[in-house]
Amino acid sequence: MINQGYKVNSSDILTGGDYFLSEPDNWDCSITNPPFSKKNEWIERSYELGKPFALLLPLAALETARRQAQWVKGLQLIILNKRLNFETPNNKDSHCWFASMWATWKLNLPKDIIFGKVA
Repeated sequence: MINQGYKVNSSDILTGGDYFLSEPDNWDCSITNPPFSKKNEWIERSYELGKPFALLLPLAALETARRQAQWVKGLQLIILNKRLNFETPNNKDSHCWFASMWATWKLNLPKDIIFGKVA
């Protein structure tokens, strides 16, 4: 990856910071795979912070009135061409049964929907 001079929000969370209490004073964007059980809260907080973001989520996260009330604020998608394997806390690969996407905002992608290829 080429360093474009951006500060990405990752170290705060990795070192025990709380995404829901932190303020975006020392980072430019957030790129993360939020806990799926808290996807509504992560989506809402991401927009609230006002910084560009990319959230790795199930494609079905486009559903529900609550999420759609957030998505209408702006959304660009990178829809992945195959299912991902996620590493679980016990270091076992989990063979995923659902399609995934990157839900992004303010990243100025060249198109609103991109079909991305996973190697």
